[in-house]
Amino acid sequence: MEGKRVSTVLVAKFKACGKLGEGKIRNLSLGGLFVGTKSIPPTGETVRVRFRLPEGPLVDVSGMVWWNTRQSEGSHRVPGFGLRLMDAHPEYEQGVRLMIQKQATRF
Repeated sequence: MEGKRVSTVLVAKFKACGKLGEGKIRNLSLGGLFVGTKSIPPTGETVRVRFRLPEGPLVDVSGMVWWNTRQSEGSHRVPGFGLRLMDAHPEYEQGVRLMIQKQATRF
């Protein structure tokens, strides 16, 4: 289950490089997530993201920008960045596990 990724669209706010940004989480897993946004922080930057899980609480996670769409222009439909999580609220993990289980039962 660790590597399972769930497609979604969740409104998110984030802070990177001392600036606030907004975007949409397009997919997530227990280890990371992808934020679709035009305000793309550089690779290696620490980012804090806040969003509401479906049918769940408002959560905060933080991590490092592992990659961004500027590095691979043309291969992504949505601009944004991949975040490798370093700190996630326990409710995040519970919510992601529930989303993965729900996705598995749809097939």
